[in-house]
Parts: sequence; C-alpha cells; structure tokens
Amino acid sequence: HEFLSSALGGILCANCVNKDNKAIHISAGTLKLLRLFQKIDIRRLGNIEVKHETRAQLKLCIREIMDRHIGIDWRSRNFIDQMEKYGI
Repeated sequence: HEFLSSALGGILCANCVNKDNKAIHISAGTLKLLRLFQKIDIRRLGNIEVKHETRAQLKLCIREIMDRHIGIDWRSRNFIDQMEKYGI
C-alpha cells in the first residue's frame, strides 16, 4: 500500500506512513498515473481512461497538494471539481 503525503512532499511506504497522519492512501493505479503525469504532455490527459475510484483519488491528491503548497485562494480549484465533466 502506498500513501501520498503533501506535507512530506511525496509517496510514503507502509513503514513510513506514521510520519504523516494526514497521508492519503492511494491505489497502485493512482500512483502509476501520478508518476505518468510527471512525464506526459498535459494535453494528452483527455485520452486517458481512468476508473471512477482512481479519478476520485487523483482529485483528492491534487487538491491536497494545491491546498498545502500554493498558499493562495485558488479560484481555479473548481476546475478539479469539474474534471469528471470533461472526461479527466
């Protein structure tokens, strides 16, 4: 099992999850996509089919990272809430 820690800046294994009690448990599929997002052209996202559960985890991860690291009132946050509408 893998966990995303926005506070610690990345993925935690099961042995290290106790270092952040707010770490988000993510599936292997979500982890795979997060790693893929680091490498692909953002314009290709519309071509990726994602299960509903994985999409929900991705939204949670992105929201958590934005809330912690951007530090401003993020007006475009609604975009994340509408990702399903656009097939992302």
